[in-house]
Amino acid sequence: AGRRALRGVSAVAALRRDADELAGIDQASWARDQLSFLRSQLAAADMSAREIVSLRSEHHRLDRILRASEAARGEIHAAEELALTAIFAGEELRGLSDEAADAMGRFRRAFYYVATAYQPVRDTCTMAIFDPERSCLPLWLGPLLDEAERRSWEIVVHVRGRTAEDDAMGWPADRAWSGPRSAEFARQRIAEAGLHDAVLLRAQGRDAGLLLAMEDGIHRFLRHDAEHPDRVGHLVLKLMTMRAELTDDDWTSEPMRAPPPERPRPGQAATRTREAGEDHVLVHEKDRLVEVPYAEYWPRFEEIALEDFRYHVAVDNVELIFKGHIEAWRAQQAARAVAAEDGEGDGP
Repeated sequence: AGRRALRGVSAVAALRRDADELAGIDQASWARDQLSFLRSQLAAADMSAREIVSLRSEHHRLDRILRASEAARGEIHAAEELALTAIFAGEELRGLSDEAADAMGRFRRAFYYVATAYQPVRDTCTMAIFDPERSCLPLWLGPLLDEAERRSWEIVVHVRGRTAEDDAMGWPADRAWSGPRSAEFARQRIAEAGLHDAVLLRAQGRDAGLLLAMEDGIHRFLRHDAEHPDRVGHLVLKLMTMRAELTDDDWTSEPMRAPPPERPRPGQAATRTREAGEDHVLVHEKDRLVEVPYAEYWPRFEEIALEDFRYHVAVDNVELIFKGHIEAWRAQQAARAVAAEDGEGDGP
């Protein structure tokens, strides 16, 4: 019993250390500093009514997410103190380890919004999802549609290629993706019937872009086919832009017209690895394991997104997380144009 109690205290202490380490990352400092700045600005009150409303809204957002994360972190600290008190008094921990783990889950879900508070565009995005083996898109899309309904997100989809309905609605013929379809179409024709292997998804709603953008990359599915348990499936997800409303130039851009990607190679690095029936998700690397059951992927997605964010912090490319393929392509085009002009200027 004594060894079991020591292991319990050690587990709670490890959770507390992890929470404190997270709270100290540079991106979290931005939220706290910005909140202090907004308080000083509001105290001055030398601004228009519209500016005051805008500042108060941002102040409320930052104050809300900081309070939520700190409250959960406080519960973890309290659990550690109770665990230490109990062990020195020779008492049982009585579920403190489980309580601390639950508090850690709440902290991670809340802290994701603190870590990403600096991101100005949070509520919209456009994602392209490709299913090269025509097997895994329903596994990803069906639960997402359920979660979108719970979160009151608006979902619009487009399928790859032209359909008869596009002619009737006058949809431009030079676009690689069909005209807009409803979330109900996505559920019936894609998630349930599996009739399409590529979908462009435009999402709008509170934090929709902030969460879905983290899905960019290769997703690997293990043991998803009960009849063929050794079969490995993949999805390739691309963040096209952090906007849900697209311009004509967006639709005809090279990233939007690019052919579907090839099937990922065995062993190729994956953003996510999920195994049916398992209670964890692998994020980027084998040692980045998030204890989230397969069926709770979307309801607890902030925990997964936070580990993904930590990976980007570790490899020092946080600035690329919310940069869509369309914007990256335009930046490359602009850089090439500047280089070409400089080259002409160097001539005789």
